[in-house]
Amino acid sequence: MQGNLFAAYGNDTIFIGAGSSLAVLDPVCEGKELTMRDLDIFVFLEGEMTEAKARHMEGLLESREVGRCSAHAVRPRRRRSI
Repeated sequence: MQGNLFAAYGNDTIFIGAGSSLAVLDPVCEGKELTMRDLDIFVFLEGEMTEAKARHMEGLLESREVGRCSAHAVRPRRRRSI
């Protein structure tokens, strides 16, 4: 997944977030089997995120191993400047 994003956008980091972070960390810390229904990821890019760019990234992230990606919640979000 990350290699495809890097090739297309120069992005070298994918963050795991929301409930997925606990779903990944708990098994690692407790030595349990990893079982997940879905995986929430966050990708940060320079510039404006458009729906077309999000749909393109959706295609780059999908694979037989990972499964289907969904950009159904793509919408403008107000961000604070740091």
